[in-house]
Formats: sequence, C-alpha cells, structure tokens
Amino acid sequence: MVDLHGARRARRLDLYRTRQADRVRGVRGTLEALTQSGTLFTQEGTRRGLALLKALQLLQRASARLEELAGDGVIPAPRLQERIDALYEELDTLFARADKLAGRDEASVARLPAR
Repeated sequence: MVDLHGARRARRLDLYRTRQADRVRGVRGTLEALTQSGTLFTQEGTRRGLALLKALQLLQRASARLEELAGDGVIPAPRLQERIDALYEELDTLFARADKLAGRDEASVARLPAR
C-alpha cells in the first residue's frame, strides 16, 4: 500500500528545501558581485549589502524550520496538521521577507555606482 499523504509531505518539503537553497545561492551571488565590483564600499552598496545579510539571516531561520518539519534536529517532526500548516505559513513569510530585502533582481547590482 502506498502512503500518498506521506509522499505529498515529502515532495512539499523537497520543494521548499530547493526554494530555500536557490534563494541562498542568489543572495550569496549578489553579495559576491557587490564585493568584487567594489560597489559594496559605496553608501548605497553598503545599504544593499546589509539588506542582503538580513535576507541571509531570514533564510537561515527558514532552514531551521525546514529541519523542524523534517524532524532532522533534536525536535521530532510535528504531527498535528495545524502545526505543519503554521510552519509552512511561517516559511512563506520568511521567503517573502527575504525576497523583498534581496530585491530578487540581479540587475539592481549593475545600477549601483561603482567605487
């Protein structure tokens, strides 16, 4: 007998993990571009860098919530559907806040003045 509910939960968790990893790669890439171009050392670049670091913090918190959902940490995976839904809602909020801070458009780095 196939556990479809368990398979759906595993698939959803994988999708969120992929989403989190993609965002972390994007934010780190933007930080790297700011640093390599010297733009990070301008006033606007510093503001952008701080926003990106805050986005990374939010994404780390999202990673901790994903571990909690998977039961990978010291806390066992939640069983109540209400708790699971609350964690996914928190993840969506964290992703939205991180996206807003990161700008989610790599072209914004090119618009900043070079040092």
